[in-house]
Amino acid sequence: MTLAEQKRQTINDGFFITLFQILVDNPQMTATEAMLRAQEKGQLLAPTAGRIQAEFLGDSDPARN
Repeated sequence: MTLAEQKRQTINDGFFITLFQILVDNPQMTATEAMLRAQEKGQLLAPTAGRIQAEFLGDSDPARN
């Protein structure tokens, strides 16, 4: 793997591109399958999204200051 490919992969991992790529790669899935996959992605992203939200809103909440 070249340096450029490694950087690209690191960026894709940081923005969770690989998690959503599965939905794009298989457009012929059933609605139930799409719903289950979206639920799985939400479960994987929830801890990170919660941390980002807490960090972003933590400084702007006047009740905490």
